[in-house]
Amino acid sequence: MPRLRFVWYSVPLLPLIAAGLFALALVLYWATIMASGFDGLIGQDPFGYYGYALQVPDSIAAFRAPPPNYWPLGYPLLMAAGFVLLGPTPLVGQLVSTLTAAGTVALTCVLAHDLLRQHGSPAQVARRVGLVAGLLTLGCGQLWQWGIVIMADAPALCLGTLAAWALVRYASARRLRWLALASVALGGAIITRWLYGLLALPLGAYWILAVALPALPAHRKEAAWHLFIAALPAAVLLLPQLLLSARFEQSLVAQQWLVGWSPLNAARRQFVTRDGVANYALPVGLFYARAAISPRFLFPLFAPLLVLGAAGVLQRRWWPAAALIGGWIVAILGFLGGIPYQNFRYVLALLPPLAIIAASGFEVAWGWVQPRWRIALVAYLCAGLLAGLWYSGGVVQQYVAGKQASLAIVDWVEQQTQPADRLLAFELTLTLRHYTTLDVRELFDQTPASLATLVADDQPLFLLVDTNDIKGQWQGHAPERNVSWLRDHAGLAALGELNGYTLFRVGRSGKAVKR
Repeated sequence: MPRLRFVWYSVPLLPLIAAGLFALALVLYWATIMASGFDGLIGQDPFGYYGYALQVPDSIAAFRAPPPNYWPLGYPLLMAAGFVLLGPTPLVGQLVSTLTAAGTVALTCVLAHDLLRQHGSPAQVARRVGLVAGLLTLGCGQLWQWGIVIMADAPALCLGTLAAWALVRYASARRLRWLALASVALGGAIITRWLYGLLALPLGAYWILAVALPALPAHRKEAAWHLFIAALPAAVLLLPQLLLSARFEQSLVAQQWLVGWSPLNAARRQFVTRDGVANYALPVGLFYARAAISPRFLFPLFAPLLVLGAAGVLQRRWWPAAALIGGWIVAILGFLGGIPYQNFRYVLALLPPLAIIAASGFEVAWGWVQPRWRIALVAYLCAGLLAGLWYSGGVVQQYVAGKQASLAIVDWVEQQTQPADRLLAFELTLTLRHYTTLDVRELFDQTPASLATLVADDQPLFLLVDTNDIKGQWQGHAPERNVSWLRDHAGLAALGELNGYTLFRVGRSGKAVKR
């Protein structure tokens, strides 16, 4: 491997490239966090992850299983480990997210490099493809956005990419430790986000094409034995998670992702689920398919590179790489196209394979053009990266501004209430619990009986909801039914509106008590 030579030591070039990409990613993510003061807690899910992670150390100390949870245990476990060093602070969640997001950038670089080297590409070509793949991953706005939030997306993606890279290393070196690492990483990815269980399909296809079939008959038994042994770590990780999830009423097999999945959903735009009524502008399949050319993902300027890269892999008949990278895309995209939801965050799982294909397309173009025109190709790459970062920077800024809008609502509600007042809330429930001393109740969980008990009490009771959202997405569901019950049986007096949310005093008379 070429090395940078100094007087007293030498550094392998590929690790230096990967480390540089990792450092650049960390600088980008933490510059955003420090400039905005963003603490990673926004919406419902980050508060849910953080709150659950706070319970994990107590469960471990008491030698009992953590309480059942809607999400798998991987990300909360990583945060709980960080709590040991830094204490129970949201900063730990952001450290885990930023480190794993930056790790994804570096791992995509080395995965692209090792795939090309395995298929006979010169070291210089493989390094160039790895560098471009890493830069494209770094420039992805979705990784930037979810890399600064307390969410499981970046850790799961990092572990999934690590599993793919370790398997490619095993295919080249035939060392059991690489296969064991792939097993641990895949198991970790699955218990961090269930979606990554689909990676078992492309990883399995790659193992067959790159390991089992090329092996001599005498070595195939050894390869199968390695696979069996290496599967044990993944089983050790998955079994406790499956047993824990089975205790939760919304267990894996009962989630809408599975029970509501249908290939026909790819052509549908309207859904009624536990999460309300959804009317989307695009069919589900088209929504997820267009992610590859979205400015928030890979900038549209790079769309031709995807075509060139895919054509180049097929033309060269790099079937193991096609099984891994193409199978990754088909498995994730095929599943997402059948779920009854649309969320751009889910396509983050497609980033490494798409970045590698686009980087391969860049290399195809590099080989086509004359050397004197390659500077124009570099300028094209830089222009796309800068344009993508500029666009994504606006998206991230707008996203962080949403947190400031939520905090403004929190401050406004506190001005209208006393510290121990009871508040029924929806969508901002966990935000209000975290940043106020109010007795905040979740509106979604209420029933006519529980509401009657609350209303019968003489203590002040307030309601905070987005009325347009209640009348739209949640029409006919628990939040809308509960608001209607309060209006009909207790009365609602509107106290004001801020950023789309209306604060009501429950009761036909009475006003908020000012501080």
